[in-house]
Amino acid sequence: MYDNNYENRPHPPDYAKFLILTHTDSISANSMAELAREKAIQIIEAYFNGVYDGEVDNVPLHPEVTFQGTMVENEIKGEGQVRAFLADLAAAFDETDVVFVRDIIDGNFVCSEVQLKMSNGKVVHLCDIFEIQDELIKSVRPYFDPRPMLGE
Repeated sequence: MYDNNYENRPHPPDYAKFLILTHTDSISANSMAELAREKAIQIIEAYFNGVYDGEVDNVPLHPEVTFQGTMVENEIKGEGQVRAFLADLAAAFDETDVVFVRDIIDGNFVCSEVQLKMSNGKVVHLCDIFEIQDELIKSVRPYFDPRPMLGE
């Protein structure tokens, strides 16, 4: 039978010290997680601002970045190739407003839901999944319904 009385439970001599260290470590871990979350959001905002403001040189891309999207036939690989693709994308969305809806962060992965308000009044709902490595974007996978862009 389990004895739930604390006094009767065996515990190491430095039990109180262990509790204090564990509690301090968890506070530190939470603070670190919050800093990591803020940094991830800054990186993702730099991506969207760079693409939709035409400043793709400011997008923090990893040298081995990949891009695979809904309307991209083959995966685009490498910083230069992805940056060139993003520059073309930026030109196509010259007068588009970006509205951030939410970000879901899980380790090195960020899922960003945004709304693209196009100059013709149509709205594209977009969900991009990013992998971040060394504070740089390692992969981008956008998912969206292209019909508003195609005039449907």
